[in-house]
Amino acid sequence: MQSKINFVNSFFSKFSKISKISKIFINCSLLVIVIVIASPTIGHAKLLDKILAVIDDKIITLSDVERVKENLSLRKQVAPQVYNYDDPSNEKIANTLIQNQIIRSALVDSGIVVTDQHVESEIKALEKRLNFDREALIKLLNSNNASFSEYFELTRTAIEYDAFRTTILTPLISIPEQQIKNAFYVKNSSNKTIAFKYNLIDFSIDKSKLTSNDQIKTLSVMVKKFQETGILPEEYKDIVLTDMGNMTEEGLTREMSDVLKKTDEGTVSEAILINNQYHVFFVKTKNLVESDLYLKSKDKIERELFEQEASKILSSLFEREKTKHFVEYNL
Repeated sequence: MQSKINFVNSFFSKFSKISKISKIFINCSLLVIVIVIASPTIGHAKLLDKILAVIDDKIITLSDVERVKENLSLRKQVAPQVYNYDDPSNEKIANTLIQNQIIRSALVDSGIVVTDQHVESEIKALEKRLNFDREALIKLLNSNNASFSEYFELTRTAIEYDAFRTTILTPLISIPEQQIKNAFYVKNSSNKTIAFKYNLIDFSIDKSKLTSNDQIKTLSVMVKKFQETGILPEEYKDIVLTDMGNMTEEGLTREMSDVLKKTDEGTVSEAILINNQYHVFFVKTKNLVESDLYLKSKDKIERELFEQEASKILSSLFEREKTKHFVEYNL
């Protein structure tokens, strides 16, 4: 039996040195290989492990995936940014292990290597915070079904992920101030103290000039088309255009305030009747007045928006990075 195990080890040692071209040539057969310890008759072969995926010269086996499942709760504590799911399927875990390799490679390409000394420094800092010595830490890890070497590499993975976000992901994300303000308003839409300042153009026409309900209903549509083409139909020729400039809530009627709060920047409002005139407003700019409540909420909202944008970008970013590697699955 020992000789067969030695053969398996020798096989994997040789496999790790073959080129990408060679891997592509043999991947069809390689990914269905199961490692067996054979008795004298092949009918009594015993399954020891199975290859689930390959990335470059690293093989991910079924036992690797099962080991992650066995101490997933610890992984969530040490690297929650990596192991942030509750559905530990073989596919999900294999993809996570592949993602970790892609992140490490991307960092190396950027000149960043998380050394053993860096990892050891992080672990010692944790021990100091917890008032633990190494023996106590190892005992705690063993109680969570993990070895110190696993914890060491898991700490490296967490550091690498954070470095990846900082150096590669973050520069791809920009959260405009207006986006933060819009999100703040959505969260606080029922708050009567929320106020805006606007830059408006008012399109008004006497009620008597519109002789049908259809003309009233389509007034906003006509104004929008006029903004695009500069042309108004004959029945709307009496519309008066007034540049109102900058306006605050204090300078608006209640009807204006209500309709403008529902109107986005760069769009045309619904028609409203004020003093026997129908008004439609083009909102050139719309800015939230920076109240104390907004200033207190701003950083939290920005972080939330960043995470939303990051989740959108991450999957496409990893797919792009994956094309730089040899990746095969046998899930």
